Amino acid sequence: MALSVYMRSDAPDKVVQGLIETGQYDKIMPFLQQSGHQPDFLKILRNLVPVNSEAAVGLAKMITNRDGGNIPKVSIDSVVQVFLENGRVQETTAFLLEALKQSRPDEGHLQTKLFEINLMSAPNVAEGIFQLNIFTHYDREKVARLCEQAGLYGRAL
Repeated sequence: MALSVYMRSDAPDKVVQGLIETGQYDKIMPFLQQSGHQPDFLKILRNLVPVNSEAAVGLAKMITNRDGGNIPKVSIDSVVQVFLENGRVQETTAFLLEALKQSRPDEGHLQTKLFEINLMSAPNVAEGIFQLNIFTHYDREKVARLCEQAGLYGRAL
């Protein structure tokens, strides 16, 4: 009902936020195309992370999606920064695992960041990420030092 009121009252940012909070991601792009509105996704994400981190991860995946060769609406770096500003390591990890699944060379710094945040806060999760064996472009020296600090000496070698 609230979405209907927002649509009629010409409040597109509220409509987008409502669609996000109700998990209706598939309706966001058609609404934006119909209304011609370009929301500030980063601002919406900043407001959403503290109140609904699960929906925030869904939004983050949508606005950084590169499927079909589309240019992402927001950079992955910006999204990671928003999650980390709010201390959301688990959500950052979930987002990065999805966003970096193609293991592109230009995203090596993000792969390094993924290992870094997990080695510092949850070494067992970092070990699980290593075992996935999908990331190959991270800074090996930096990650090795962090592995040592986390007590993962075998992994550091």
